[in-house]
Amino acid sequence: MKLIIQLFIFLLATSLFSQNKEFEIHKNGLIYDIPTIKKLSYIVDSLNLKYKTCAEFPEFYSVPQGQGHFISLSSTYSELAIKAIKENISFDEFVVKFPYSEVKKDLLVSKDKYTAYDGQKVLSVREMPIGKRYGASIEYQNADLPHSNKWNGPWIYKLDSEGDIDIFYIPDGLQKEKLSYQYSHMIGYADCLIDTSSVKIKEDAKSGYFEAPDNWKSQSMSKMEGMLENMRNQRIIGTCSMDQSPRRHAMYIALLAAETTNWGVFLKAHLDIMNDRFTRVSDGSYAWAQRQTYLKELEVLDINVLDLIIGISLAVDNPVKNHYTGNIGRIGRALADAKNVEQFEQQLISMITDNQLDNYNRVLFYYMFANYIHHLDDEVLKVRKKMKLVATLGALPPYIVKKIIEGQY
Repeated sequence: MKLIIQLFIFLLATSLFSQNKEFEIHKNGLIYDIPTIKKLSYIVDSLNLKYKTCAEFPEFYSVPQGQGHFISLSSTYSELAIKAIKENISFDEFVVKFPYSEVKKDLLVSKDKYTAYDGQKVLSVREMPIGKRYGASIEYQNADLPHSNKWNGPWIYKLDSEGDIDIFYIPDGLQKEKLSYQYSHMIGYADCLIDTSSVKIKEDAKSGYFEAPDNWKSQSMSKMEGMLENMRNQRIIGTCSMDQSPRRHAMYIALLAAETTNWGVFLKAHLDIMNDRFTRVSDGSYAWAQRQTYLKELEVLDINVLDLIIGISLAVDNPVKNHYTGNIGRIGRALADAKNVEQFEQQLISMITDNQLDNYNRVLFYYMFANYIHHLDDEVLKVRKKMKLVATLGALPPYIVKKIIEGQY
C-alpha cells in the first residue's frame, strides 16, 4: 500500500509539472518580455563602461588539494591506530598492521572552510566524488585543523560518536596553486558584473513571503522600489520539492530589479533561478526536470556570458566577500541550450586539458561537460560529444583517469 501511495504522488507531481510551464514565456521566447529586456540592455551598456574602470582584481588560488588515501577502522582499533599515527607510521606499514581496515586508495582530496547553517565554522577535508555523488570526508567545527592534535604530518583523523575512526593519508599534503591570469580575469569579471558589494536577500531578512500584485508594472517607481525592498527582506524556504515559492519569489525580485534598474540584484536573482540556489526542507529528483535554467535570457544581453559562467564555476580558496558560486550540474544542463555552445565546448576542453590548471578545477569542468552531454536530446550528437570528452582523459593524471573510468563517465 505504501508503495502504491508513493507511486500515486510521483505520477501526480509529474502530471502537474507537465501541464504548466514554470514561468510564462513571452513572444521573444524568453521569461522577460521585450520592454524588460530593453531596460536590462540599457543597464548593461552603462555597466560595461563601469567595468572598464574597475579596480584590479586580486590574485586567486585553487582550493588546497592533493592525492591521498582514506582509511576507516572500527572502534576496536581506534586507540592503536592513533598511537601508530603519532609514531609516524608509513601508509604501507599501517595497512599491514591493521588488515581489517577499509581502504580507498588514490583519491583527489581537498580542504575547504565554510559556515554551516547554524553559524558554526567548519573545516572539511574530503574526497572529490569522481563518478559518484558523495565521497569520504572528515569535518571539524570551529577548528583550524592543521594546528590541531588531529593532524600529524600526512595523517588526519577523527573519531565518530561510536568511537570508530576515519583517516586520510595525504603524503604530500594539501597544496594550493595560483590561478593563471586568464582564469583570475574570468573570476574578476564575474565579481564585477554581479556586483559583490550587495546581496539579493538582506542579511537580517525574516522568514515569510511577499508577492507583487498582478498590476505591479503599472505602479509608480517608488512603489516598485518598495515592493523590491519588501521582497529582499523576506527569506523563503521551500517546504517540499513541489513548492515553487522560492523560485517564484526570485523571479519577482528579478523583474522588479530590472524595472527599477537595480542590475546587481537582478543578476543575482536570475543566477539563483538558473542555478536553483534555494533552501528546501526536502527536494526529490522527480521535481528537478521542471526547473529550467534560462541561460538564453543572459545571452541576449551585451555581456560576456562565457567569462561569467566560468568565473562563477571555478573553485578558489580566496573568493571575495559575496562571490557567487555556480552549480556545476545545473550549469552543465544550461549549456545544452546555449546559443554559443561551440564556444563553451572549446573553453571546457581547453580547461580540462590544461596541465597548468589545478586538478580539482579540471575535474569540475569534466563534470560540467558530462552534465552538458547528459542533457542533449540528440542521441547521435551525444555519442559524438562523449568521444570528444573521452579524448581529454589522456591529459589528466592517471589516478584521476582511473577513478573517472570506474565511475563510468
